[in-house]
Amino acid sequence: MDRIHDSAARRLNTLVVGERRSGKTSLLRVLQGRLASRFHVVMLDAGLSHDAASFLSLFLFSLEREAALGRAGAVSNPRLDLDYSFALPATETERVLTLLDAVRHAIERRERGVVAIVDDLRTAELAHRLFGRMRDELWMLGCTWIVAADTQDRSALLRPPADAFFETVIELGPLDHRDAAELVRRRLADEDADPDLVERLARAGEGNPGRTIELAREVVVDGIPLGEATSRRTDVRFRAGKLGDSARRLVEDLLTYGPASASDESLLRRLNWTRARATQVFKQLEAEGIVGAVPARSGGGRKVYGLNLNGEA
Repeated sequence: MDRIHDSAARRLNTLVVGERRSGKTSLLRVLQGRLASRFHVVMLDAGLSHDAASFLSLFLFSLEREAALGRAGAVSNPRLDLDYSFALPATETERVLTLLDAVRHAIERRERGVVAIVDDLRTAELAHRLFGRMRDELWMLGCTWIVAADTQDRSALLRPPADAFFETVIELGPLDHRDAAELVRRRLADEDADPDLVERLARAGEGNPGRTIELAREVVVDGIPLGEATSRRTDVRFRAGKLGDSARRLVEDLLTYGPASASDESLLRRLNWTRARATQVFKQLEAEGIVGAVPARSGGGRKVYGLNLNGEA
């Protein structure tokens, strides 16, 4: 946190990389609050963007929205004075250039420097398009960028010419045992929490914040003994292994990274599979009751699968 904050204060573009569920989004949310007193901070959920034009549209809307909220203060439901009177051209290149001009003008109207915090870029290809091929155009906008990405996408984000865009690269490694135990204590919000349970949860999480918190929730909130919670994971591994190597690999991926769909490009890259292959293995696991459908975070009608650890996905 201190390193990212220091880089932003020095107006250095920063890339934050880490495995999925390593805490990137949580870190950025706290960072947003720390920077808000000094900068005009815009938090962008880039998972809503599918190309450069939609990303810039999201950025423009977020810039104007945050400015309107700042002017309104505590007033409920402030009116957003957004000027979208210009007509976007037909070709993607013309749309991108038009939106770049609009974003630049919006940034120039801000009284404080702008920091754009970007989370959940949908694809490595989009990331490279923005921060590689459009590097100079984004530089000229005059804002500071903090971009979070999965570790597996690091090479794409740092492939020339994007390597010159990011002046600081920070990697979130696994939590050490002491920090994992502290995470459990804080999330339990219980000063009298059983020290032995805290230690055991810290070990069982294997350094992954998301997995550690998931286990803590099952044990403390759902009342499942820790041994049973871990044995359920062992059981799905065993059952998947009986179906073959592909099923075993997919289950390991879901245990590490959480729910996914057959069209999840990050999953397909990790497993080096086609969408058709992922669909086939998901259906195999679903037929055996090892996975089940869960609500998609971003909607869109995709079928997203989660592990069935308790008779329910």
